[in-house]
Amino acid sequence: MPYSVKWKLTRGGQVLESPTVFLVPAAAIDFACAQFDRVLYDIWIEGPNGIRIERDAISRSCRDQGPPRGAGKRDAPRA
Repeated sequence: MPYSVKWKLTRGGQVLESPTVFLVPAAAIDFACAQFDRVLYDIWIEGPNGIRIERDAISRSCRDQGPPRGAGKRDAPRA
């Protein structure tokens, strides 16, 4: 069952859609979390049978996940 991430940059702006369709909602949420670095007016996920995951739910999920893996890590010094 495909899920797609859609967003608008401005209130009256064009609806943009992720170039990838995701098979599970978790993958779509991961993609959406990466988009929060951009200045967006709105973002949501559309799925099968009219499922729609709104911005607030995506934002909560992003906060619960914490920073992206590898964020803040430095390469270990070489011996």
